[in-house]
Amino acid sequence: MNLPTLLPDVSWLPLADAVMKATLLLASAALAAVALRRTSAAARHLVWTLALVSAMVLPALSIALPRWRAAAWPS
Repeated sequence: MNLPTLLPDVSWLPLADAVMKATLLLASAALAAVALRRTSAAARHLVWTLALVSAMVLPALSIALPRWRAAAWPS
């Protein structure tokens, strides 16, 4: 049993990867905004602006840049 037989159509994987990365990015921006609640609104606005622009650029960068692969455990 190999991966192509388990997942015959893997055309959705890059989309799922971008959605997962964007979710983590926006969650970290939310945590940063909560941590900055006593600062100025401009600082929180900057955090959210950078996070949203990064989330929009993320799919293009995922396609253009080389992938990082984690080393698998030896079997």
